[in-house]
Amino acid sequence: MHSPNVIPQRMGHQAFMDIKLGQMLSLSYNRHKTILLPAPYDTNCQTYDVTGVETAHKLRADCLSSCAYNMWFRCRNCTTYSRILWRLDSLPGERNPNICKFGEHYFSDSGIVELPGPYYFDDYCQRLCPVDCVQNYYSVAVVDREPGRSAWFMSGTGRVYIGLTHNQLPDQVTQHVEEMTFIDLLANIGGILGLWVGWSVLSVLTMFKGNK
Repeated sequence: MHSPNVIPQRMGHQAFMDIKLGQMLSLSYNRHKTILLPAPYDTNCQTYDVTGVETAHKLRADCLSSCAYNMWFRCRNCTTYSRILWRLDSLPGERNPNICKFGEHYFSDSGIVELPGPYYFDDYCQRLCPVDCVQNYYSVAVVDREPGRSAWFMSGTGRVYIGLTHNQLPDQVTQHVEEMTFIDLLANIGGILGLWVGWSVLSVLTMFKGNK
């Protein structure tokens, strides 16, 4: 389960669930939303424009795909199947790119045999493409609802019933904020200057009284 404007990356077998025919499943989910800060902060995120007007890539997935595509073509003038090549229509060049006919080969930027090509490019592109500033993660709980009844009700139909509901718990939102904004900085400087001026006035008055 993922955000509608985000294509999931690096999905393994643990991201999928086996469902048998005749099951009646009840799924409840919660959303965990995280709002990050762009550079120069450590989170170094980027807000992608899904219209493709404000940013070069509509999604981070497009940036990853384009990066891997260019890396493969630079090394072998072909591309290979990868977990980060999801949308071929977003890639530069031909709509039907030349797929490499060999298996897991080893490349590096200097051409030295080091790491498996797809995984090396994957890690390289993950660092090159900033993450989206708004991250949505979903936790899903799956319950096989009344397995005895579902076997009787759905047997022989070749169907699966899935009910999706929001968990009773509220969604969680975590927002990263600046430790000190520009206005806070000015306020602190103003407070320090005001304190300094106040002490200066007291010192001058004390000096005049001493001279008298």
